[in-house]
Amino acid sequence: MIAVSVIVPTLNRAALLAGCLESLARQDFPVESFEVLVVDNGSTDATAALSEQAMRESGIANFRSLLEPEPGLLSGRHRGALEAKGDLLVFVDDDILAEPGWLSALAGAFDDPRVHLAGGPSVGRFAVEPPPWFAHFQREDPWGSSCPALSLIHMGEERRLVEPHFVWGLNYAVRRRTLFDLGGFHPDCIPARLQHFQGDGETGLSLKIAEQGHLCVYEPKALVQHCIPASRLTLDAFRARFFYQGVCDSYTAIRRLGAVPTPPAAGELLSRSLAAHHGPGREELELAHIHQGYAEGYLFHNAAVSHSPALLDWVLRKDYFDYALPRLEAEA
Repeated sequence: MIAVSVIVPTLNRAALLAGCLESLARQDFPVESFEVLVVDNGSTDATAALSEQAMRESGIANFRSLLEPEPGLLSGRHRGALEAKGDLLVFVDDDILAEPGWLSALAGAFDDPRVHLAGGPSVGRFAVEPPPWFAHFQREDPWGSSCPALSLIHMGEERRLVEPHFVWGLNYAVRRRTLFDLGGFHPDCIPARLQHFQGDGETGLSLKIAEQGHLCVYEPKALVQHCIPASRLTLDAFRARFFYQGVCDSYTAIRRLGAVPTPPAAGELLSRSLAAHHGPGREELELAHIHQGYAEGYLFHNAAVSHSPALLDWVLRKDYFDYALPRLEAEA
């Protein structure tokens, strides 16, 4: 019987996917009790051949590869959830390496029926030494350390209850019933040309889990390494990441209000981004153009939704299990 479904959306990252699948094949979890679903989001590299090879050689007893051409991470996540056989759904990114005891630790967190969501640490596996300015984007808090721009988080060595927003999408375990009852994920990782369809990903689901009062667990043994290539450690890459975060936050604000709010001034948005990274000291001012990306993303999305009733309808959808992107007026 399948107890756990591990869902791995992927797009044109065959080399990284290979490492991810190898780590999943090394899990100490009973092989007959979990499945791995690779959801190929229309790759043009060697992903399809690699998935076929993995099915033959990995030793994973239950392995499926699915083709889902609709662009965006949402489609990969929801196609995987709709196809999954497990009662526990574990979503990972294709660029993680899971420790051998990772799946056992995550599944163990759900022995308590009150727990609906669980995650664990994500530590960086850097292809090159991070540049000196990278320290600006690392947070040290009483609960631990994080770098949201690269989805890195560590909250200590003890299992404990946490707020759901501390579980991030690269290492995200949720009860199947909970995911469907609460409407699933929101749009995420939309291609740049379709960025107006971007949403807040797993954040929306986590907010609903919190509203329901469901318990969420941080499990330190459910550790993954997040592979960070040199291309993600550039100023341009961080600016693009902050633009994306601005879009996400605009989407969240519109859904919260049920309408498009008057946008904050660009200076206010810049200050908001700076304050989230230790305040406006000398280093922050030198990196202000990265934080300006956040303001530009927020204002871009706010303006796009303001001018399109169809796009507003998309943002305010009850759920996205029909995840096909709509055709807007300008595209007709």
